[in-house]
Amino acid sequence: QGLDGSSFKPLKSTSESIYWKDKNAVYYDKELKKVEAADVNSFEELRFGFGKDAYQIFYMGKVIPINVADFTLNKNGFIYDSVNIFHYQHQIPLDAETFKVVAYESEQNPFMGTFILEDKHGNYEYNREWKDSILKPITKG
Repeated sequence: QGLDGSSFKPLKSTSESIYWKDKNAVYYDKELKKVEAADVNSFEELRFGFGKDAYQIFYMGKVIPINVADFTLNKNGFIYDSVNIFHYQHQIPLDAETFKVVAYESEQNPFMGTFILEDKHGNYEYNREWKDSILKPITKG
């Protein structure tokens, strides 16, 4: 309801797009939930559920604290700037300036599974599906 049918379109191919827009608003997900904070004129879909407009970065329609003017979105689905790191909906509490993905399970699906992450404080195992804690320090010894 309220969509402008003549300008309504997916931002990627119909089968791949998470974001859609018409001349009035940006929408996400199959239920076409309105992204209230999005600037419809500058909004673009990135990958992995992320999108951006001229002012902010979004994950599944929600604003996340990533610098829209200077960020990286890598092939593993990690988006980060000089302060914050996200992997899908999870904020990763590591030092963003020294963050790197050291290893991952599969080249076929480099955005899934367990990752070995590193920052200036050490190495960590990370898996967004783990229930107890998604980030575990790797102890040496």
